[in-house]
Amino acid sequence: MRRLITILAGLVSGVLLLLALVGAAYQAIAQSRDRNRHPPMGQLVEVGGVRLHLRCVGTGDPTVVLEAGLGGSYLDWTLVQDSIGAFTRVCAYDRPGFGWSDAVSGPLRADSVAALLHGLLSNAGVNGPYVLVGQSIGGVYVRSFAARYPDDVVGMVLVESAHEEQGNRMPETAGSDAGLSRLLAVCRVTAPFGLMRLLKVAEGFTRGLPFPEAKRRAVVAVMNRTRYCRSLANEIAAADRDTRQPRVTTSLGQRPLAVLTAAQSIEDDSSATELERRASDVWRSLQLELTALSSNAQQIVVEDSGHQMQWDQPAAVVDAARLVVRQAIETFGL
Repeated sequence: MRRLITILAGLVSGVLLLLALVGAAYQAIAQSRDRNRHPPMGQLVEVGGVRLHLRCVGTGDPTVVLEAGLGGSYLDWTLVQDSIGAFTRVCAYDRPGFGWSDAVSGPLRADSVAALLHGLLSNAGVNGPYVLVGQSIGGVYVRSFAARYPDDVVGMVLVESAHEEQGNRMPETAGSDAGLSRLLAVCRVTAPFGLMRLLKVAEGFTRGLPFPEAKRRAVVAVMNRTRYCRSLANEIAAADRDTRQPRVTTSLGQRPLAVLTAAQSIEDDSSATELERRASDVWRSLQLELTALSSNAQQIVVEDSGHQMQWDQPAAVVDAARLVVRQAIETFGL
C-alpha cells in the first residue's frame, strides 16, 4: 500500500511538473506573439540602466506631461493625448514594469518616480517648462516632481488625484484591501504559467473600455505579461506609504492649477453604506485641500464621470490642460 501511494504521488508530481512546463511555454510563446502584435508606439530611452517608454506628439511650449494612475501606462491617455497634441507638445510614458518599460526589482516611492521621469525627459531631449497632468496616484507623483524640480514646472492638472494624507484620514476598508492582496498573490504565482491569460482575466477587466479595439487589445497584452502583477503589487505597496504622509507637498505658489473632481452623488444613493458616505466626505475635503495648493487654482467638478475621468470624460481633461497651458503662458510669459 505504501509503495502504491509513493507511485501515485510520483505520478501526480510528474503531471503537475508537466503542466507547469506546458504552461510556462504557453506563456512565453504568447508574450512573444503579443510583443510582435503590439510594438511600442514611442521611443525607449535609457535612464539609469532602465529603459522607459515615452510617446510624444504635437509641438509647442509648455510641454504637457501625462502621469497615469495606479498600474497604468501611456495607453490610459488614449482618448486624451492626441487632442492635447493639437495645441501643444504632450508626452505620456510608462513607469517601470508597466507598458513597454523595463521592470525594476522593488517598489518605487514618489520621489523615485519623479527622479526617473525627470531623467527620462532630459535624456529624451524633452526640455521644460512642463505642465504636469496626474491622475489618481499620478497626482502624488507629479506633485513630488514639482517639489523636486520647481523651476521646470509652470502648471498642473490633477485628475481625481490621490492625496498624501488620504491613507491616514480615509475610513478603514481593510476587507477590500485584503481581497486585492489575495488576488495579486494568486496572479503572481499563476501568471508565469499562463493561467491568468488562459482564464482571460485581463479581458474581463477591460471589457467596456471606451477605446478603439486595437488599443483595448494592447491593454490586455500589457496586463497579461508575467511581470504585471508583481509590478502592480510593488506599486500598491509604495502608494500605500506615499498616501500616509503627515502633510501635503509644498505649495505651487502662483502656478496655474486645475483640480478635476468627479461629481459626488453618493448622497442620493440609497444603497450607499455609512462607510461609503464617510469616505465620500473625506474625498471631497481632500480635493478642496489640493485646490488650496496654488494661489491661481480652480476646482472643476465634472458630471457623469467616475474615478477614471480620462476615459469617462476625456474632453474635460483636454479642456483643463488647454486652460492651464494658456494661463501658464500668460503668467510666465512663455
